[in-house]
Amino acid sequence: MAGERKRQKKNLYYSEESDFDPDVDSDEEFVPTRKMKVKKQSKEPKPSSKATVTLLALGDADAETQSLENVDQATLERVKKALNLSRHPGTAEHEAHQALRLAMKLMESLNVTQAQVLESMEGKDDRLKQAGHSVVTVSCEQNKNMYIQSWASTASSAVSMIFDIKCYTQSHWQKKNEIRYVFYGLAPNTVSAAHAYEMVYNLILRWRMANKEAKGMNAKNAYCRGVANGLYDFAKKERKREEKEAREAETKRLEAQQKTEEEQRKREIERLEIEPKLDLKARVEDDVESTYDNAKPSKHILDTLPDPAECEADEDDYFGWDDSDDYGDYSGDENMDLQTGLDTEEARAEDAVAPDIDIQDEAHDIDLDELQEKSNERLQKKEDQKKEEDQKKEEDQKKEEDQKKEEDQKKEEDQKKKDEVVNKIEAEDRDPAWQSAGALIAFRKTSILLADDYLKRRGTKLRSSRKLPKLQLKGMNASQSYHKGLEDSKKIDLKRKRIKAADEED
Repeated sequence: MAGERKRQKKNLYYSEESDFDPDVDSDEEFVPTRKMKVKKQSKEPKPSSKATVTLLALGDADAETQSLENVDQATLERVKKALNLSRHPGTAEHEAHQALRLAMKLMESLNVTQAQVLESMEGKDDRLKQAGHSVVTVSCEQNKNMYIQSWASTASSAVSMIFDIKCYTQSHWQKKNEIRYVFYGLAPNTVSAAHAYEMVYNLILRWRMANKEAKGMNAKNAYCRGVANGLYDFAKKERKREEKEAREAETKRLEAQQKTEEEQRKREIERLEIEPKLDLKARVEDDVESTYDNAKPSKHILDTLPDPAECEADEDDYFGWDDSDDYGDYSGDENMDLQTGLDTEEARAEDAVAPDIDIQDEAHDIDLDELQEKSNERLQKKEDQKKEEDQKKEEDQKKEEDQKKEEDQKKEEDQKKKDEVVNKIEAEDRDPAWQSAGALIAFRKTSILLADDYLKRRGTKLRSSRKLPKLQLKGMNASQSYHKGLEDSKKIDLKRKRIKAADEED
């Protein structure tokens, strides 16, 4: 009994119909009947929180849209449409980049318009009509308590600096899983800032989840902190760049204006130098005319002249022609020698040039067969030359068609690559929006004062926020993650809206 039980235990994993005996060696392949366990694929982790635009200054019909009466509504609608298009799930990535860049370009033109509008407004109440606020709500996906991350605050400060507005955070005791980032200031700028922060927050979290090199919570937070600090540094550099471009544009404008004034002054001096010469010439012509008038005979002299009708013609003084002979009188010498005429004819015969071909002399020397052969050769040569030209034309036409096909194919390839490089526009290749550094600085100061006045009018009181804790990098992996975040921050260009994937090469 004991031996049978041991044998049953040995054959537990094999089929009863099989001839396999574990005690006997066999070269045949053994197939077990037990099913293999399949490991379940783990789902990709999702970010713990998500940012969403919940309020736009352009969307509040009661208060905010009324505050934009003096702003170009058509441009604002284009900005809103471009921003919505960039966030649409059906929009391709390169199209989203182009839409965001268009929105930024329109915003730059709006800033200049806003500056002109604010300068024309004298009262504070009129200026406050240009203000508004937009809100981005960050909510926890697991419905847990939400805390303000240091990197998120740094990113919001960078966005506020870029768009010349201010930002504060707001939380509610009944909604502990939400934090609101409120951007306030010039209404159109708050709209762009809200969309930009939504994009930045969600993008940083996606990059954090995709960064497999960062191990542990400290390394992942260090990566996010690196991206946010990189954006903040970019914002400061961008402000300096705008001021530099504005100063250069102002200098060029003043130089061009000075050059134009000098050319105008030079033309005026040349005109003044030419005018006296013209007067002198006119005076000389007047003197000549007066001299000519003085040279005419006087009336007394004209009266003393005889009347032409009373004068009789003298035969010796008659120089007219005889009407009876069309050729006139011949007064040749009667004693002229005839030999003189003959000598003249011989001289003319000697001067005459003989023709190249004398038909009478060479008419019997022409070889018609030879001429026919030459004619046939010339005709055949022309036909061969024409065939060669036609063949060459066909070859050239074929080459042009092949070349055109290659060019079309190259254009298609270039068009595909165009969307990848369209956002790599250098700062010097585009005209600065501001033509005066003083106007830019004044606009920024006015925007900040406008934001403060707007907050006071709403009766909102802010508490002083705590200082951000110092970054603590625990280990080499955290330090590497932080520096990787700094590098990845260069792939987010808030001003030109250049966005790249974290693993995409430049």
